[in-house]
Order: sequence, then structure tokens, then C-alpha cells
Amino acid sequence: MPSNPAILVINQDRLLTDSVIGREILRLQEEEADSLRAESRNLEREFEREEQRLTDLRDTVTKDEFRALADAFDRKVVAAREAQEGKADALLEKYDGLRRNFLVRTAPVLQAVMVERGALAIMEQSALILSDRRLNVTQEVIERLDLAFTDISDITDP
Repeated sequence: MPSNPAILVINQDRLLTDSVIGREILRLQEEEADSLRAESRNLEREFEREEQRLTDLRDTVTKDEFRALADAFDRKVVAAREAQEGKADALLEKYDGLRRNFLVRTAPVLQAVMVERGALAIMEQSALILSDRRLNVTQEVIERLDLAFTDISDITDP
């Protein structure tokens, strides 16, 4: 390998999955997603019970009363599902932003490695067809990220 390769290689996915702070981002995302899924399951169970109560009422109320109750129930279910979808979208947006911010915050570390190695550029590994493994600085960058970012606020704070 040349003493100062013009291009270095990085695997951005590994920066997230293998660094301490990246794993924390992924853990928090999964924790919030699990919570949202549990909330959705609880709502579905509640709707099933409410639907059964409606079914049980069917023979004890007039058709018009039942239709009004059923329509109200349908509106409630639709609104709750839309709200859950909104929460899921907001969660995705939150963590997409956090991941983008994480990658932006890696720039100074990447810049330092590039300068130290005398490289002119760093390319994403997935964009390459073939390269020498020695050009890959992913592990070195991960180690530096682990030293630089010790708390999630290091990524979230401006």
C-alpha cells in the first residue's frame, strides 16, 4: 500500500452498529419502537373488547342506535390508528435525524484520519467495486468515536 493513499474507505453502517454511541442510538430507537408496538397492541385489544360489547348490544338496541354506536366506534378506531401511524412516522423521523446528526458529528474524526493519513478523500465502502483492505479505516474511526462521544447528548446537543 502506498504510504499516503489518495483515498480511504469507510463503512458508515458499521460506524453506527459498532460504535458505543451508535449502538446506544439503535437501542433507544428499538426501545421506543417496542413501546409504541406495545401501545398499539393494547389499543387493538381494547378495540376487540369494545367491538364485542357492541356485538352484544346489537340485539338490545334499535338499528339506528346500533348504527350510531358502530359509526362512533369506527371513527374512534380510525382516529386511534391514524394517531399511532403519526407516532410511528415521528419516531422514524426522530431517529433518521439522530442518525444523520451522528454521521455529521463523525466528520471531524474522519477529517483527522484523512489528514493524518495524507489522503485526499474518504469513500463509502459500498460504492467501491474493489479495493485493498488496508485502505479501510472503519475500525480506527469507530475507536476514535468511542473516545469522542461518551453520551447520547454528544450527538443530540448542538
